[in-house]
Amino acid sequence: MTQNKLIKTIKSLFVQEVNADERAMTIGDTSRQLTTQEHNPASKLNVDNTYHVIKNAFHQNNLEIRKNAAQQVTLAKKIAAGYVIPGSTAILCDTSYSMQIPNETGRKRIDLLHQAIDLLAKKYPGTPVVEFNSTTKHHHMFAGLRFTCRGETRLALALGELKKLRSERAILISDGRPHSENKSLAVAQSLTTQINTIYCGPEDDMIAQNFLAKLTAMKNGQFTTCDITDPRQFQKLTLTCEKLLALPSPTMNQLNSKTEY
Repeated sequence: MTQNKLIKTIKSLFVQEVNADERAMTIGDTSRQLTTQEHNPASKLNVDNTYHVIKNAFHQNNLEIRKNAAQQVTLAKKIAAGYVIPGSTAILCDTSYSMQIPNETGRKRIDLLHQAIDLLAKKYPGTPVVEFNSTTKHHHMFAGLRFTCRGETRLALALGELKKLRSERAILISDGRPHSENKSLAVAQSLTTQINTIYCGPEDDMIAQNFLAKLTAMKNGQFTTCDITDPRQFQKLTLTCEKLLALPSPTMNQLNSKTEY
């Protein structure tokens, strides 16, 4: 969605015959769409203009709705600038070289992971995502987010990013063994984050599965296996992520700074 369309959508919210709560929720959903546009530098230049339009429209609502909408806008602006709400769920995506190796039918795990991200982004745009291989890279989830497969599975680096994100829980999606099991477990031990793991590799790699199961048990999470190259198991990946993402997260009043409106 372009900035112009966003602005038109927001303006239209204030002439629609909807109840106050529904209008506030729609304002929030629309403002959060800004967080999905980090891949478009041009849209970032107009973010302030969009907020200006939203704020000018607040006078048409009662005090509580103005507060709700203002908080949603503040959150969207913080996320667009790289801020993450403490306690939000983060997704760690293994994008090591093995994720792009096709199976015997030509299906690649990375392609299926992209499909899953597209589906999840419809319900949970802006969710923190850490792409990791030999290095790490931060994203906020949006439909069309794409990863580059290369290097090794440096899981310890990815787990270390959870400290920066201050995540209450994490969903780790991986198809294999980490570069260093000991380092990964040591970093995990230092975290307060609940870690849930989804093994998406071949069914016969018991070493990888046993490691992820151990990691999950250590961090009081849920361990799931699904070879996503199998069409019968692909849906299991998205359903598991949706279930975990739907868990309660801190509300807007847990932001560290006061909201002006």
